[in-house]
Amino acid sequence: MKKKLKLHSDWILIFDNVEKFTDIQKYFPHDYNVWGRGKVIITTRNSNLKNSHYISHAIQVGELNSAEKMQLFSKIMNNSTTTSFTSLQQKQAQKFLNSIPSFPLDISVAAYYLKATNISYEKYLKNLNEYNKEFSNIHENILKEENKNAKTRHSIIVLSLKNILEVQKEFIDLLLLISLIDSQNIPRFLLDSYKNSTKVDNFIYHLKKYSLITNESAPHSIPTFSIHRSTQAISLSYLTKTMSLEKNDQYLKKLVKFLEHYIADVIDKEDFSSMKILANHCEAFLNHTHLLTDTIKGSIGSALGCIYYYLSYNTKAKYILEESLTNLNKNYGENYNRIARTLMYLGNVYRALGDCQKAKDLLEQSLTIYNKHPKNHMGTAKSLGYLGIVYRGLGNYTKAKDLLEQSLGIYIKYSENHIGHAWILAHLGNTYMILGDYKEAKNLLEQSLKIYKNYSENYVGVSWVLGYLGNVYREIGDYEKAKKILEQSLIICRKHFPENHVYVASSLAYLGRIYGEMGDYTKAKNLLKKSLATYEDNYGKDHIETIRVLESLGQVYCLEGHFDKGEALIKQALQVLQLKKYSESYIPLENLAKLYIKKHTQMLNKGNEQQSQEFKEKATAYLKQALAIVRKSFPENSWHISRIQNELKNFK
Repeated sequence: MKKKLKLHSDWILIFDNVEKFTDIQKYFPHDYNVWGRGKVIITTRNSNLKNSHYISHAIQVGELNSAEKMQLFSKIMNNSTTTSFTSLQQKQAQKFLNSIPSFPLDISVAAYYLKATNISYEKYLKNLNEYNKEFSNIHENILKEENKNAKTRHSIIVLSLKNILEVQKEFIDLLLLISLIDSQNIPRFLLDSYKNSTKVDNFIYHLKKYSLITNESAPHSIPTFSIHRSTQAISLSYLTKTMSLEKNDQYLKKLVKFLEHYIADVIDKEDFSSMKILANHCEAFLNHTHLLTDTIKGSIGSALGCIYYYLSYNTKAKYILEESLTNLNKNYGENYNRIARTLMYLGNVYRALGDCQKAKDLLEQSLTIYNKHPKNHMGTAKSLGYLGIVYRGLGNYTKAKDLLEQSLGIYIKYSENHIGHAWILAHLGNTYMILGDYKEAKNLLEQSLKIYKNYSENYVGVSWVLGYLGNVYREIGDYEKAKKILEQSLIICRKHFPENHVYVASSLAYLGRIYGEMGDYTKAKNLLKKSLATYEDNYGKDHIETIRVLESLGQVYCLEGHFDKGEALIKQALQVLQLKKYSESYIPLENLAKLYIKKHTQMLNKGNEQQSQEFKEKATAYLKQALAIVRKSFPENSWHISRIQNELKNFK
């Protein structure tokens, strides 16, 4: 061959269907003086071959587009002409082609089968989805008669899987994992946590060897890879039979236990980037209902519900957590820890949706279970913390502080300087801020911030705590410091969430209030309106977060001198707060009092004593209402009580 090629210039030598480069290496042209000048083409399913220094260029034969699929399909069906389909047949064929993999092999195999058997598109798809062995054999026989390559996608993939498992039997767990989760954007970090990274390297190498990987993430992003959905379906079908998954769920139990612990760790670390990726994979896992027991459905469903809560998909979280609770309760003895955790996050979801009473009931149920089984210290600490946050929402600030401090004590004892410790410090700090103890609030928030920053300067928790801290500086009147902190908080938040996310809305609202206090009313209104729109879209017009922003917007209008517009918005907020019996209705009452004090002063300066007196009476009435609320909700020594009392005294 060497001698023959050297006699001709511009020759082309094709090595077809190469499995590994070593099979052809000693026959591979590499010296012009010996072989002459020409070109070499290698066809292979082994994508690792492109890494050989002998290969100068690689062409990936990927999926066909819609027009290419139709062209190939119609040529086979119509004996190399594309003009025999009627308009209706073309539409039917296109619908069929959209339902099968878009690779040339799949299109041609389907066309030859349909042409030979004359079965309907619907029947072909039914047989294809069931991956019947007899169906695959008929495929191969038809292709042999057509003098074509008799390999079908099913046979190629099954053979590849067998070869992979022959290399390393332990790959079976990894294959099962990637067959049950979403086939797209499979995170490398998940596999590394399941097996050691060296085994995962070897596993991925073999997936590439048989071209089972269709796509990999770009450099400098989270490492992920994808496999085709049809490849995944064939793999799961093969593994289900090989491992007897429908009769023996030990493999699944092992996998579920890993996923549960891994997701719990991601949640406890508040790792939002990983949560976003894992959500799709949990959804895909739960779709395999024929393989899953009630406990498995409840376990993965509960984990997914927790992720939804953290990502603020509260309606979806509520549905799946309630469904998971039903499944887990079918076997309480095995699942009490999972039930306690599910109740805790379901309580959080109800709190986020504005139903604090329901949240309180669920969290108390969760805490009761944790107290009966006291080994789970972190579960107890978190449940206490969330219950404290709910009591804060219900306006019982003394009880809230007590529960949060109990939670903090557990974190200090068992998990100091952990993210959970930072989390509880932040909530306790925010509670002290609401109580008016700004010095202690600042101290606790700075401790929290220090722990979060140990993980990363751009951690989501850093943004969250900076928001609270900026609010403290606003309350004590250091607006420049507050503005700087809140702008930093917003920058970090935008790195993790889209502009229409409620976390971004929260940062915008904090910043809007500062700009209002600093006199930049246009900027303040723009930020608050943007925040308001996001809250209304996500929570509705009567949610507590929406109302807080509405009330802040009203304050800005009042500061700007647009009293009528500002008063209307503050009263709108007050009406909802009073209807839902929120203790923080004292805030709009105080702000209405301030507005009427301004009106009183204006009328007094104009010499209109009657109008001035009416405004004074209204301001006094609002302050008295506010005082009654804070006396009921805050401790006797509260700064809020003394502040409003002084306002009433000075106004007289």
